[in-house]
Amino acid sequence: MGGAGGDVKNAVWMRALVMAGMILGLSIAAYVTLGVVAADMKHQTWTDEKADYTEAKNAYDEAVDADASVENNPSSSIFVDYGNAYNDKVDAHLSYLTYRVAGLAILFVGIIFTAFLAISGLLNSSRPDEDHDDITVMMSTNIMVRRHRSSSRSDVCFSFSDSQNSLMDCMD
Repeated sequence: MGGAGGDVKNAVWMRALVMAGMILGLSIAAYVTLGVVAADMKHQTWTDEKADYTEAKNAYDEAVDADASVENNPSSSIFVDYGNAYNDKVDAHLSYLTYRVAGLAILFVGIIFTAFLAISGLLNSSRPDEDHDDITVMMSTNIMVRRHRSSSRSDVCFSFSDSQNSLMDCMD
């Protein structure tokens, strides 16, 4: 089934099905690599950074309770450690999310491409090769304006034709 009288053989549609399987396989492999393996490593880093942040936050809270001058004091080493621990925790979380979402995005795009290729491949390869040209009908349409020499009158003519029939109609 092809446009404009073209004929696409069943073997081509079967190759589309093979390509759909390859795209799905590659997208699953990319998801497993990015969204599972790499993201789990980043999740472990994030968990470690959360533990470090909790320790730094507890130390900072204790220092603020003991001495109010430590609070929001950039020259205090406890405040600096608390701020660095917070930034490291946020960076680790964003890195984890980046890998997880990248893996999911590749998987979903692969599934969508696979669906389009598989549906078109299955529908078109299920028909015999001889039937592929039956749906395509070449039709041409012409519009012309005829002006009469003896008068200022003109006619508009429409002409429709396909491979078997032809029709022409003129209007005043």
